[in-house]
Amino acid sequence: MITEVGKDILGRYLVGTAPAYASYIAVGCGAQPVQEGTVFSQPDLDAMEEKRSMDFEMFRVPITSRGFVEENGKTEVVFSAEVPTTDRYEITEIAVFSAASNPAVVGYDSRTLYAFTREESWKYNESLLVTIDEPLDKGDASNDIDVTYLANPVIQTNATNKLFKNSRIERSEQSRYLNNMIMVASNFSDLSGPAGSGWSLANQQSISLATAIDLSKNSPNDEIKLALSAVHVDGDSSSADPHFARVVVEFTTTDNQSFRLDFQNNPAFSGENFDDSNYMVVTRTIGSGTATSNFLWSNVNNVNIYGAMTDVNGNIYEDGSQLPLYYLALDAIRIENVTSSPLYGMTGYTVVQNSDPSNTYAKPIVKLPNTAAMVEFRLGIGVV
Repeated sequence: MITEVGKDILGRYLVGTAPAYASYIAVGCGAQPVQEGTVFSQPDLDAMEEKRSMDFEMFRVPITSRGFVEENGKTEVVFSAEVPTTDRYEITEIAVFSAASNPAVVGYDSRTLYAFTREESWKYNESLLVTIDEPLDKGDASNDIDVTYLANPVIQTNATNKLFKNSRIERSEQSRYLNNMIMVASNFSDLSGPAGSGWSLANQQSISLATAIDLSKNSPNDEIKLALSAVHVDGDSSSADPHFARVVVEFTTTDNQSFRLDFQNNPAFSGENFDDSNYMVVTRTIGSGTATSNFLWSNVNNVNIYGAMTDVNGNIYEDGSQLPLYYLALDAIRIENVTSSPLYGMTGYTVVQNSDPSNTYAKPIVKLPNTAAMVEFRLGIGVV
């Protein structure tokens, strides 16, 4: 699908006032895939046409080949690029960009802030998180998270953990961006009550990372995107879906000032409920955050992540023994610079169509680690 931005840039390219129309292919994980052969409705097509950014971009690679193909009586322009070899990705959306980055925002362009990897060295209670490689269900046929792990408020594991099989794959519980994922218990932090209810983060549990980050040059309209998923303790496919996932991201400074962003999904919004998928992206603008009076981005030296899951009334999910009913899995955080440029933008976009072998549900295309792959984007052309 060519976007509205793409039509404008293509027009400029044809008359020689834009240097490129399609130079890079971007791959993302934020959209929900659809089954093969899906015919998109007109509202869906209109929404894709109006898009200016991906739901959650993972990486962008230069186009290495271009060509034409004739298929089913249609002429299509084909762009191809090589996918990075080393890492694992679950792909649900693909886009074409006119350039590698936005020339209007040099130094503070869109990028991944945190991918919750082992290399980032996240801590809980001042100790580095340890990755659990063994199956979290210990191979039990129930596929429930084993009770020996439920006392752990934080679990770091891989998306390839053998826990994630059968109905968990259909629910999209595992992470999509790279292989590592950090899971916090649904009762990890006391974030009960409605958004903005005035709860205090004092003495609340969090995971933390020593980091220096400066968003002072970014617009208040720039977006912070959080990719997360809900992991059921119960492996039964009929277990009830959760309602609210809430994450508070808090940047703190050397002089004890803070800036907070409150991420809570809105189940009334498409893509922000757990009805069709346990994986979602929650977006907030920088301007929606709250800062203490003397907060300066130049002094940031730490980020804390608080997380919980609640029912429709704001009650934390736990059983009678105060064990969690779910884990909230953190996948990645990204900043999206929304500054426009007449020569730069997302010129084409599509959602992945991919069915499971039984053709009963849609699933991402999985690119395994240490494997070679190519990504291809096709645009139909014609004269009207």
